[in-house]
Amino acid sequence: MKTTTIDLLRHGKPEGGEIFRGHLNVALSETGWQQMQSAVESETPWQRIVTSPMDRCAAFARWLAEKESLALAEYPGLREISFGEWDGKPFAEVQAQYGELFDKFWQNPLEHTPPQGEPMAVFCQRVADALWQLVKAHQGEHLLLVTHGGVIRAMLAEILATDGISLTRYDVPYASFSRLRVYHDERGDWPQLVFFNRNG
Repeated sequence: MKTTTIDLLRHGKPEGGEIFRGHLNVALSETGWQQMQSAVESETPWQRIVTSPMDRCAAFARWLAEKESLALAEYPGLREISFGEWDGKPFAEVQAQYGELFDKFWQNPLEHTPPQGEPMAVFCQRVADALWQLVKAHQGEHLLLVTHGGVIRAMLAEILATDGISLTRYDVPYASFSRLRVYHDERGDWPQLVFFNRNG
């Protein structure tokens, strides 16, 4: 039976403090670089690296691809969710300004979207489409995806067949490392979570 293995690496700690980043393009902090290097120091089995185009993912992915002489591709579908008007603002400021909506978003993100933000259902579908496109294009390979906490949560929801309400219930720390595996046979594709947050 052919298998596709997908490792998920969240970016390390970025610059800018405790804010909603979403589509805000910020760089990794020095600590973030160290976190990501530690997360992959014993792992070099990949055949290619696929990354979000956001700097906090792509800069490290480029460095690692060059270091390991691996193919690298940027994939727009792996971008973080857009928090709309909340992007770039500290959590405490958003909580103070939006109060009830802030609370409702964390309780049920499927039903409550930040102003001008990307609806959670749309985001989850975008991520699911990206995941299965990658599986189809690279069947039988071992991939490293460098991406965001929200994207990893959405992939887990897809693999585990849960809905988007569950996304806020997964703890995905900076530079956490998880693994998915998809088995392929004549009946179709059979996904499985191998491990979650090994470095979390």
